[in-house]
Amino acid sequence: MVQDHMGHGVGCTDSSLDRKARVAWAWRAAKNSPAAKHGRLVLWSLNVTAGSVNGSKTSPYAELLAEASAAAGRVLPALAQSWNSNAPNTLQGNVSAKLGSYEKMKRRKLVIARSSRHDSESEDEPWQQGTTVEEGLSCPMEDLQGAKKAAQAMLVASVFAAELSTKERLPVLVLGRPPGHHSTCAHEVALETPRYSTPGGSIPGKHLGGGCFYPSCWLAAVHCMREGFSQKLAYVDIDAHKPDGVWMELDNLCKSGRTRRAAVFNGKSDVCEGVFFTSMHLDGYPKKSGYHDWQSVTCTIPKGPKRAFEVRLNEELLPKGVTTGDIKTNDVVLDAFARWNSAVEAELLSFEPNGVFVGLGFDLHKCEEHVDKQIGLGLDRRQYRKLMQDFPTTALTGPVVLTLEGGYTKAGVTDGMLGVISGLDALARKVASANQRPGAVVTISAGLRRKARESLLRSPKEKAREDRRSTKPTATSAEQLKKGGA
Repeated sequence: MVQDHMGHGVGCTDSSLDRKARVAWAWRAAKNSPAAKHGRLVLWSLNVTAGSVNGSKTSPYAELLAEASAAAGRVLPALAQSWNSNAPNTLQGNVSAKLGSYEKMKRRKLVIARSSRHDSESEDEPWQQGTTVEEGLSCPMEDLQGAKKAAQAMLVASVFAAELSTKERLPVLVLGRPPGHHSTCAHEVALETPRYSTPGGSIPGKHLGGGCFYPSCWLAAVHCMREGFSQKLAYVDIDAHKPDGVWMELDNLCKSGRTRRAAVFNGKSDVCEGVFFTSMHLDGYPKKSGYHDWQSVTCTIPKGPKRAFEVRLNEELLPKGVTTGDIKTNDVVLDAFARWNSAVEAELLSFEPNGVFVGLGFDLHKCEEHVDKQIGLGLDRRQYRKLMQDFPTTALTGPVVLTLEGGYTKAGVTDGMLGVISGLDALARKVASANQRPGAVVTISAGLRRKARESLLRSPKEKAREDRRSTKPTATSAEQLKKGGA
């Protein structure tokens, strides 16, 4: 888990949907969870700017953070250049170009490119009422330099989480801001681009929005393919809204030529053997946008002359009545979740990915009151727990990384977080039992400036010594985990 408490200028006011307090709610819930109290949850604090892990700049994991920073500095430019070959060659250069351009236009009136079926004007469309770019895209940015630091920190922390999960064979949950699943890695803002076609319906072609600047979870996934940690990926999105930015990234990479893919994958164009992409979300984005042409989709897009790898797709669209208020009973939502969860479990067993990446949103919680659904309709901790614990044990043959997406109401974030931690704890223990070794969940906190305890996991040297003494897989022992906390 990565938590970001730094005053970084993104959503710092109560009028902003993406309030920084929501990360504190999730962090507090994790610390108070039964898994933490019983020593099965390891809490980490990262300060990406200072280069410290749990307050130390010299531990082996501070070295790992430095390596993650360098890796993010290679992956982001490669992905940005897959969109535009003129993108800068550094992480800082890309972030400065994108957020700097956004700073210049955020006060302008928002203009959205339309497809032919949405040419008529509507009083319901907020950009027809003098909405600014910043308001329309829900990307509040009070301080440019702080926002740059926050965006970079989330990218680095997500890569760090992927490295940590790979080394420890444990799920790692990243809590931080800004979120990412509505954005791409492109260095341009490009608000007036044509709509982008997907099997589930067309989406805005913008490269940011919905409070998102960069898809940190997807960046971590690509890093794992570059480094040989993963070849078959699963991206699972549980959020009120469609992960349009991540889909655009996936689709763009799949359709890129060998030369561009080789640049992204560090010289190896055919690293990716396939991706399973799945999401459950509301119909409409948002409901007043006038775009309601989406549909539920279950299909396989095969590898072929125009696609470099197979994509398996499963999108569960909640009925429009959930957003319009016509549906009053929560059974409709729970039935849809049960159907989707069963499909995800079956597909993960069949596909056997060696890398699972989760866009974790809590705005589908029944207590959420700030998105396009009625209070009382949605999920609770039981569904979040079930989704996580139903991942097959084979999921941990590679990295399992979760990053925080939506969720803006304290009750929803707290209850949902407890469900997620419980489910991940059950998954880790299930995997540990299958491998006859102890299990745990790792929680990372990035950006915290307060002092935290030293690293609880073993150093690479300690692991090497143990590996020479035993052929059993290395792991964090339950006894070690009981010695510490946040």
